[in-house]
This record gives sequence, structure tokens and C-alpha cells, in this order.
Amino acid sequence: MLRSRNGKWHYRFHLDKREFSGSTHLPADDAHRDQAQAVAEAKRFTVCHGSALRRRPRDVSFSYAVPVFLAWAHGEYNRINTYQRLAISAKALARSFGDLKLREIGPGQLEQYKSFRRAAGIKDVTIRHDLHALSVIFQFAQRLKWCDTNPVREIDVPSDKEAVRTKVLTAAEEAAYFAAARRHRQLHDAARLMLLTGMRPSEALALKATDFNRAARSITVQQGKTPNARRTLALVPEAFALVEQRASASSFLFPGQRPGTHATKLCGPHGRAATAAGVDCVLYTFRHTFATRLAEAGVPLPTLAALLGHASLRCVHRYVHPSQAAMDAAIMRIAG
Repeated sequence: MLRSRNGKWHYRFHLDKREFSGSTHLPADDAHRDQAQAVAEAKRFTVCHGSALRRRPRDVSFSYAVPVFLAWAHGEYNRINTYQRLAISAKALARSFGDLKLREIGPGQLEQYKSFRRAAGIKDVTIRHDLHALSVIFQFAQRLKWCDTNPVREIDVPSDKEAVRTKVLTAAEEAAYFAAARRHRQLHDAARLMLLTGMRPSEALALKATDFNRAARSITVQQGKTPNARRTLALVPEAFALVEQRASASSFLFPGQRPGTHATKLCGPHGRAATAAGVDCVLYTFRHTFATRLAEAGVPLPTLAALLGHASLRCVHRYVHPSQAAMDAAIMRIAG
């Protein structure tokens, strides 16, 4: 946790019922917040790692392992969204496994975890995320000699086949959603841009006015989930007009609440718009819809992979969901 003291950012965290705190020696302003957070995480990792090496393997509980793992993960994963997904799952897992020793957690406990989460109304895609995070935690623990096996490998992990994010919007659903989204202009424009360019939500929200090339009628994604995410995308007339208008109003196309920041989440407005429209979807649905529509229009998969920012064709298949009509039309081509 960061707090301001005497004009400097100070950190504070707890481990093994002990408090650790100190100064980052950085000015307590928004411009230095991320840098101060990195200093705090580095300090936490140093403390956690030193303490971890002194802990006997058979004594390590899940609740002890989680903060050590998260301190390591914060520096290991260069995508903050990946770290946040792991952190959210780790907290849910800690509520279930708590003070159980890592060596005591086996396939039986994991099957019970799946049952409890489903009984609580949690979707399989979330359980899948949790078990993926648990597997990464056990892999980390194995490297520290805290455990010998990874029990996640011994169970069936729920498939993501039925995950809501694989949905593709119909024309009617698209119209209903955007009619409802007009009440929140930032959501409306971000979702339209995703649908027209195939960007990930995080990529669209982080766009700057300087990423827009008016003369070339294009926009450049400067950074993203993978190295291949950096790409320049042509803008169709609707997308061009949308970007041109937003680029002239702010340094970020989708500004955040604090000056000099961009929006990071639109989950609340999106949920309300989707409910009002009667459409069950997530923001990633617009990216899936973009990919599927281009595939059905005959765009070659290597080109589609480049547009989506993927390094291989294998990843593209997760985003393309041909309709029955498209499959029927394809097979009828043999009739001449």
C-alpha cells in the first residue's frame, strides 16, 4: 500500500504478522505513483523471497505462499492485466485453501473447489482462470522446493468452449447494444472502435491522440499483450470520424478520471448497456465479432492474425466462430 508522508510516497505491507514500511524517496504525485509502486513491489519481493528461503518446505501453507508468489509475479509478467488476473484468482483460492499446507492440497480438494464455486453460481470460465492461476502458483512453489507435484495436472479443467466471450453478435444484437450504449458515449465509441478494428479493450482504451495519423487515415497500437500487438490499422470512414473527433478533445482518446490518465475499465457501463439491450456479451465480444466477420468475408488467416496482433495462426482460431449460414455457403461452392 502506498501513502503520502512529508511529500514522499511511502510503502507499507505485512508478512508473517510483521509490518514493513519505508520511504520510496519519490515525490508523492501522480507522475511518480507507478514508479513508487514498483519500488514497493521490489521491496516486498526482497522481503518475501528472503523469508521464503528460510521456510522449511513442509511448513509452507497456501496463505503464506500467495503473497510471495504475487510479489514475484508482479515483476515477472510485463502485462499488468495478466498480473491482475492472477491476483484476483489467488485471492479467491486463498479463501478456500487458507492455511492448508501446499503438500495437503490434492486432486480431491480441487474437485471440491470446482463444486463449491459452481454451487455459488460461478461460471466455468472463471473457475478455469482460477485453476490456471493455481497451476502457476504450484509451478512457482515447485521451483522453491515447497512441493513435489502440481495437482492441477491431475484434474479436468473446465473448457472455455462455452465462455461468454466467444459469442459473436448478430446484426440485431449489435443494433440493440449500441442503442443502449449511447447513454455512455465513452463506452459507445470504445466498443465501436473495437468492432471496426478488432482491438483488445485494453489497446483501445490506452490510445493517444498522437497514435492517430490523419493523413494516412490510420491508428497505431503502440503496445499490447504481445510483441506482435504493435501494429498500424487502417480506419474505415466511421472509425476515422470517431477517432478524429476524440483525438481533438484530449491527449488520450478515452481519458480517465484523473488528469493525464486513460480509462482502464468500462465494465459497469457495459454491464448496464448489455442488460438494457438484452444481449449477453463482454467487451471482448466485439473483437470476436470483428474476427469472425472478416474470416467469413474471405480475409486470409495470416492477414487476420496480423490485424489481431497475433504471432501465429493457432491463436486466430480462438477468435473465429463461423455461423451456420457461412458454413452452408462455403460447402455450396462445390456446386459451382
